[in-house]
Amino acid sequence: MTGLEQALAHNDGSQGAGDQILSLATVELLRTDRFYGEVLARLPKQAATLTAPLGLTSQGLLLDNHQLSQSGWSAENLLAGLKHLVLHLVWRHPERYGASSSQQSLIDAATDIAINQYLTDLPATALTRQKLSDQTGLKFLPDQDSNAYLMQLRDWQPTRGNQKAQRSDQSASASQTQSQTASKALDSILKKSNLDDHQKWNQRHQSSDQELTQLLKAAWQATPKKNRGTLPGQVSSELKRLDPTQPVDWRRIIRFGAGQVPAGKQESWSRFNRRQPYRMDLPGQTTKTLINVRVYVDESGSMGNEEISRVIGELSGLLRQYPAKITVIPFDTRVHQELAVTQKFQLPKHRVGGGGTRFQSVFDDLHHHQANRANTLAVILTDGYGESEVKTYGMVNVIWLLTQPIEKFSLNPIVGRVVELPKEDVEKW
Repeated sequence: MTGLEQALAHNDGSQGAGDQILSLATVELLRTDRFYGEVLARLPKQAATLTAPLGLTSQGLLLDNHQLSQSGWSAENLLAGLKHLVLHLVWRHPERYGASSSQQSLIDAATDIAINQYLTDLPATALTRQKLSDQTGLKFLPDQDSNAYLMQLRDWQPTRGNQKAQRSDQSASASQTQSQTASKALDSILKKSNLDDHQKWNQRHQSSDQELTQLLKAAWQATPKKNRGTLPGQVSSELKRLDPTQPVDWRRIIRFGAGQVPAGKQESWSRFNRRQPYRMDLPGQTTKTLINVRVYVDESGSMGNEEISRVIGELSGLLRQYPAKITVIPFDTRVHQELAVTQKFQLPKHRVGGGGTRFQSVFDDLHHHQANRANTLAVILTDGYGESEVKTYGMVNVIWLLTQPIEKFSLNPIVGRVVELPKEDVEKW
């Protein structure tokens, strides 16, 4: 019996016993799953009263040791639960969904199944894609982001929901009514899945987001390359975004980073028909996606108008396979008039700005347009010379295309993904 197993077997529910258990669990993860151990070693830990053994807040990891002592978890279950918390942080779930008070059950379910598909040795009560599929009749595809699962759950109408809600599809409040009905139906499912408590997610602030980025980056860099290979591919891909020096193809990053927003329905054979689920000859429906891309062009940057027009033209071509709306916004110390992207887009010959560069004007504009990770991709073409800090309003779906070396980028900590444009992309045009 290991030290962790012994500590769990003799857990009296006290704070001291809880501290010892977390310490032993961290050591065990440093030995067996290095990245998770590196994160836990750096993450502040507090005792708290929760609805589950584990939780997260902007101040770090929360443990309700009384809940843990009553849970019957094995050492393997606890380690899986701690990995679960770390993956919430990797995918920024508290940051992305912490401000949401409505439809919390939908968010809880979507984020948990997005994470648990990559974990083993979970407690028997943990919510998984298969369990939720059995309960709802929905088909949850593997390796999807939590937002994709959330969209499915928002569209789901429980068969036992009230008939008035079922008949309200054509009304203005149909979507909200349907989501509320789905949320209530999920409450009973989630009560049986007490892995972690999400209620503290809304206790966060801007400095916490920046500190988390630095913490994850330090943990990733401290993880030897041989240990990185044991992580699931989707997790590794997300963590590689923390390393701004990694050479990448900016075109691939644009495709990967495109945000999504509901834009109607389309037929799909991968979904059951909601009205007649036993008719396999009838297609179901999935949510269409509209990619809202806002391209900010630094008017004081080192690229000429022709070069920028070519980059935007290539960007438009990359997104042609999607129903994308692309808007170009010149900026310097403030944003200027938006420009619609046509098939033969050209920037005006005379630039509207000049002088200094203020990155905060970009994030103020994104905030004004209610942009977030779920509905907008922001692309910023700049030489990287500006202020060192910005207030992001929680907007992290940002790709910086730099015309100068990344080492000269003034922003610290970095928000989003930074890609240095190869010289051939800047000069060949």
